[in-house]
Amino acid sequence: MNKTLSCILAALAALAAHAASAASAAEPSCARQLGAKPAALLVAQCTRVSPATHPPCNVANSCAMVVGEIERSCNLLEGESYAPKFCKVADMRKGTARATGVLMPSDSGDYPHLRVMTDQGVQMGGFCVGDKGCAAWFVDGKEGEAPLALDPKLRGRRVEVEFVTEPNRGRIESDEENAILTFVKRAALLK
Repeated sequence: MNKTLSCILAALAALAAHAASAASAAEPSCARQLGAKPAALLVAQCTRVSPATHPPCNVANSCAMVVGEIERSCNLLEGESYAPKFCKVADMRKGTARATGVLMPSDSGDYPHLRVMTDQGVQMGGFCVGDKGCAAWFVDGKEGEAPLALDPKLRGRRVEVEFVTEPNRGRIESDEENAILTFVKRAALLK
């Protein structure tokens, strides 16, 4: 390899490292967002499933980065019998489910979508529509991000949620008017 190419590659590597550290510095650490115990659980899940040689499974990284790696890695394991239980989204195809856990960062898109990591490490989620106690937990997203996001002050707060899976009935704009979706039936912050 010639000297000029080596210098260019070194400069690009330094620039990439700087950009990655600047991006992660913009968001608080997962430990700060959720607290030590839930963040450690996420990191343990991330480490367990990530095939990356240098995975972003670290409490010092943002929860979004850690959760993104878990989701990416779990997608690779989809359908495999040896996929960990936390890779399988809680089965809420019908009926109701209750969960106690911590609020996860959520960029919801056009409709508020609540994400909870249960005390067992399973992630559950549902749309907050109407006055169910959680629609007010969302704020306008930052420019260039999803229109709605969970209020950063609520990330990591303990919550008790009751989810219900049922036909949409026009509550969420969808290609299929009566698609089966999961909604929050009741939500309350715990002390």
